[in-house]
Amino acid sequence: MSPPRSRRTIGSIATTWRAHVAQDFPGTPAATIVECRALSRGRDIAAMQTACAAAAAGAPEAFLPQYILGLVASAKAKWTDADAALRRALEIDGGTREVWASLAAVQQRLHAAAALRDLRSQYRVRFGAPLAPALFPAGWAAR
Repeated sequence: MSPPRSRRTIGSIATTWRAHVAQDFPGTPAATIVECRALSRGRDIAAMQTACAAAAAGAPEAFLPQYILGLVASAKAKWTDADAALRRALEIDGGTREVWASLAAVQQRLHAAAALRDLRSQYRVRFGAPLAPALFPAGWAAR
């Protein structure tokens, strides 16, 4: 019997969901992507990095693992790694504004003024609004 929901950890919930998805969609990367997403709602950076790296390896065209790996690298102050992962996330799907904001904040940390100018210009063309750097999206707990 599972513990009451209030006492279950995000990790245990992620493991449960991963098992269900793996059973329902065998041979696909869906389970690792679900686990990556579930763990991204918690605070365990190491578990997040492990799950999302596995998801990224199993599904190189999946946006979410790249984005979360960029946030994890940011939380660890690994700015070059964060830049690469967030750029890859934008290549896959450039429609998520939070990725643009995170990448802009990383470029500020890297003192990449030209890259930041170019990113702001691309953002304005795409979204018709100015880009405000914000390292982490609202609600991201693992900092």
